[in-house]
Amino acid sequence: MDLPMIMIMVTAALSLVALVATLVAHQRGRGPRAILQGIGWVLLPIGLWVIGLMELFGRGAVAGYRWLMSTPMDLQRWIGVSIVAVAVLLVVVGMLVKGRTKDEARAAREARRQPVGATPQGSTGRALPSSQDGRTDQKPVARPAAKPAKDGLSDEDAEIEAILKRRGIN
Repeated sequence: MDLPMIMIMVTAALSLVALVATLVAHQRGRGPRAILQGIGWVLLPIGLWVIGLMELFGRGAVAGYRWLMSTPMDLQRWIGVSIVAVAVLLVVVGMLVKGRTKDEARAAREARRQPVGATPQGSTGRALPSSQDGRTDQKPVARPAAKPAKDGLSDEDAEIEAILKRRGIN
């Protein structure tokens, strides 16, 4: 079988996989965005075949295979293969990690703009709870109000004051 026939089969297979994924997205109700993107992925290999790039990619794959079979794998090449593998892994993991929403990014920007000692308006000065992905939630934790201790200080403030006195800071 010659290369152009193989590329026709590869083109058909890629388009069929994209079509099935598009139909699954449609069945799951992913919306018009997913359907339009899916149709684009279906048409991409067909367009590449029509302009001759699929055959070019096929020739490139054959040349890459021949180079791989004729090149001895020494330490330098294995290091290069390892670097490429780590790069691909990082890109794939980066695609899977959930990105920030616009609201989360805006909140992070606002937090960076505030002076070090300042607290957001309406805040009690307590740290916001951290979610599993390391970002802080938008709602402060509901805790019972601290009872006032001696000298009109809350228990927490009195504890902090005691620590400061022990360290010689007034």
